[in-house]
Amino acid sequence: MAVQYLLTVILLLINFLILILLISFSKIDRTVITLGCAVVTIFLLVIIESTPYKVFVDFVVGTPTDGFVNFHVIVFLFSMLVIVQICIEGGVFQFLSYRLIQMTKGKPVYLLISFNVLTFFLTAIINDMLAILLIIPFTITVCKTLDVDSVPYVITEAITIKLGAILFLISSLPNIVVGTYLGLSFTDFFLQIGGISIFIFILTLLVFIGIYRKKLTVPKKRTAILLSFDAWQFIPNRFLMFKSTFVLVSVIIGFIVVPSTIVTPDLIAFFGAIFLILICGLNPEQIFQKINFKLILYLIGVFITVGGLAYINLMNFIGGIFGIQTSKGIKDVFIAFIMILWLSALLSAFIDNLTVTNILIPITKTSTIGYSAHDEITVFSGMLYGINLGDNLTPFGDFVILMDLANKNGCRLKATPFFKIAFPIAIFHLCIVTIIFSLLINVTRGLILLGIAIGIVVIIFFKDQIKDLTSKSAKKLGEYKNGIQKRL
Repeated sequence: MAVQYLLTVILLLINFLILILLISFSKIDRTVITLGCAVVTIFLLVIIESTPYKVFVDFVVGTPTDGFVNFHVIVFLFSMLVIVQICIEGGVFQFLSYRLIQMTKGKPVYLLISFNVLTFFLTAIINDMLAILLIIPFTITVCKTLDVDSVPYVITEAITIKLGAILFLISSLPNIVVGTYLGLSFTDFFLQIGGISIFIFILTLLVFIGIYRKKLTVPKKRTAILLSFDAWQFIPNRFLMFKSTFVLVSVIIGFIVVPSTIVTPDLIAFFGAIFLILICGLNPEQIFQKINFKLILYLIGVFITVGGLAYINLMNFIGGIFGIQTSKGIKDVFIAFIMILWLSALLSAFIDNLTVTNILIPITKTSTIGYSAHDEITVFSGMLYGINLGDNLTPFGDFVILMDLANKNGCRLKATPFFKIAFPIAIFHLCIVTIIFSLLINVTRGLILLGIAIGIVVIIFFKDQIKDLTSKSAKKLGEYKNGIQKRL
């Protein structure tokens, strides 16, 4: 039996590593990859371990113990895809985009700010993947109209998307999975986890302005073209726009007002989607044809593949590798937070976010044994910030999709320019999160880290002044010594 179990562990681990490598480096569609690995997982468990088929259903929908968390995630994702697709058909986001851009009057810095503000809040509302599909083609279109380089705008948006992906419970799949797992309401998630991302976003905007302020130009002749557009001419059906906007806003208000203990967010979204289908006047078949069902199939593939690893208790083995004792946890909340934050960021740099989320939930839960509910949420916050922000450490993951989309729309976006900007900013983001939560967990440690950070910033930004001051001081000291020697 021991040999049989070891064989299962080795084969499933190899299957999982193949999943990671293919998603990271292969040109094969990631939905096909995850479903293929899911089939391999089922085959291995049935043949070697004689696993009953009911277990695989539990992998997909969850169990009574975890509150059928996976089923809630699937329903929520499907419902939001329906609502967003109808909003797109009604021109809601297109109208909002043109209005926001016209407010900038074509000024490059204002344009940069407006693009990123739009990206941040759009991502927060419709999730990171859908934001990529919507905002990137629009940005490139506007830049073509102005005859300016779209690369700086696309790069900053790619970074901002990962900040917006933290703001709300609905902003990314990891948020939905973790928020549902912890039983957090929409409001609780924003107040305890996501709200800090607004402060980080403001700091990031200042960094973007500092980097690109002198590099962005907008020809005045082209600006007049953009300002002459009437945003309403891009709305094919105003009545549909008003109806879809009403339902979208109502659903978001429902997330905020209705406690998840009474009605879960996925049911609110589902009711909103069904209601919008009934009143929109569109052919349901037309709506469903445009919905990205591949994303749901991808989710199911990940659930099965990672569920197989959990079934054979491989998560405990991974936890042991990173020093987490399964029966004791980590006594120091500060240490647990720092470790989970940077570990999740490192894994997310190379592995798909949803896969990392499913790996780290049991590890993070184990590390917080004996914690209060507040401290447990704090450590899980580190996991979510690490997973979302760690995506920018490497040009893998969602950036591959973004880069392909940009190139198809005529923007020559390469991985190297993105990496040169995104990597240091990702480190900056992780350091800011470390300092903020350190101040919340332990003020003394937080102040020490803040002091170190301020010292590093001073050295970086004022190194020339410090060098001049040092050389002047050395020169005066030399003159003083020479004067003393002459007197002697």
